[in-house]
Amino acid sequence: MPRLAEVFLDTSYAVALSAPSDEFHLKAIELAKQMILDGTTDLGTRPPSAC
Repeated sequence: MPRLAEVFLDTSYAVALSAPSDEFHLKAIELAKQMILDGTTDLGTRPPSAC
């Protein structure tokens, strides 16, 4: 499967990544590590065109 260069991630990802008590924290950590390995850029909750 081809890897994506950019992905749009919403606020729930940021919360899960930063809050160890969040039920999806470990999944968010795994995703962050995989995106680093793949060289994927996350666009956050506001794409640059919306700024």
